[in-house]
Amino acid sequence: PVGLPDFNANDVSIIVYPSPAKEVFFIEGMQAKEVSLTDITGRAHMRALYTESGVNVTGLPAGIFFVNIISSKGERVTRKISLVK
Repeated sequence: PVGLPDFNANDVSIIVYPSPAKEVFFIEGMQAKEVSLTDITGRAHMRALYTESGVNVTGLPAGIFFVNIISSKGERVTRKISLVK
């Protein structure tokens, strides 16, 4: 196979919290390196390196987003999050 390996997407131990988020959200259960957010239409809204201080989403509109996470090992997983204002 070509590309990055997929992490076990059904692994419930990988969580994105809080949801709904207002200003910042965090990822627990894997060593996240990079995070991108897309809306339900597939439009990309942000891409950032993940840090222990979380992901700042204050500049994004309220709505439902997919959090695409890439780990430090290149594993990929997607989670859903709601943003409120």
